[in-house]
Amino acid sequence: MLKVRKSLLVILFSMILFASAFIMFGCGDSVTTAQLFERLDNFVVKINADDGFLQYNRFKEFNKYNEEGTLEEIDSNYQTTIKIALDFVEEYYIKYGLINENYNYSVIVENLSQVEQSYDECLENYNNLLAVKDNSSQLIYNGFALHYQSACIDFINKVYDLAFSIKDSLISDLKLMDINFTKISVDEANTYLDFVRLDIANDCKKILINDCKGVKFVDNSIWTSCGTILNNIYAINDITLTYQKGEQFVFINSIITKLSKERANVNKALENFSIYNYVTSGQYGDLASYEAIVPDATRFYAQIEKYYVGAGENQSYLNKLIEQLTSLYK
Repeated sequence: MLKVRKSLLVILFSMILFASAFIMFGCGDSVTTAQLFERLDNFVVKINADDGFLQYNRFKEFNKYNEEGTLEEIDSNYQTTIKIALDFVEEYYIKYGLINENYNYSVIVENLSQVEQSYDECLENYNNLLAVKDNSSQLIYNGFALHYQSACIDFINKVYDLAFSIKDSLISDLKLMDINFTKISVDEANTYLDFVRLDIANDCKKILINDCKGVKFVDNSIWTSCGTILNNIYAINDITLTYQKGEQFVFINSIITKLSKERANVNKALENFSIYNYVTSGQYGDLASYEAIVPDATRFYAQIEKYYVGAGENQSYLNKLIEQLTSLYK
């Protein structure tokens, strides 16, 4: 009987140790840099699998039937948005394979777990769409396409959470943004561009995917401008020479520092004003009347518009930055 008790105590103690280790790993506090790299590497392998819903970091079969009965892409903005974030993850997770120091990766681990779960849900909806692709009516197909689209929206948001947690770690732990801009190297300049690109893509995602709920509002100038900005920031190429461009990089960095303050103001405006609600309110185009529903709607809308829309003398904050970046990175 005594031996049985001892055996039970040993088993119970082992289970407690295993559970404790599992909890610690789940929290991310005990995850080493090597373990984090392995998990991220496995994720990158997964998203590049031939049987997945991604190809070249873009959504496959991202189509639906329009009113004329023609199969067309749901929205190319989704494709550019997800590609920028996944490209960032693929480019910079490799840094964790090159260092021996360990840091607290709890946020990255949590976000990665959320992305993995969202990936599985997206894959399920993608496979469901494929199953009805050739054997159903356009109405049924569009129903499955809508579920797939919704899963893609969730995946986009989860990937951006992951990308930003990696970005924050690279800045705070690996000091990737400790740059002397007067003597910036080519590698530093291109890393800087990637970080800025992710920030601007996220600015556009807040409008296109979050505020507008992934719906096309082609008659709205803010929605249209966000699509243009997204494509323009994606199209900027890496620089090949930084010699004698130090002053330009100092100037660019000052613009980006000012932009971060404007970004905070726009985020507050978006907390109080929804473009989606405004466009679908029945009072679209009449901000004065809409103020009965949303006080200060005119001010909020103007603030958002100034950040995203405008050219020439009324050029928006983001367009000014992209113009400077395009001129510098060539």
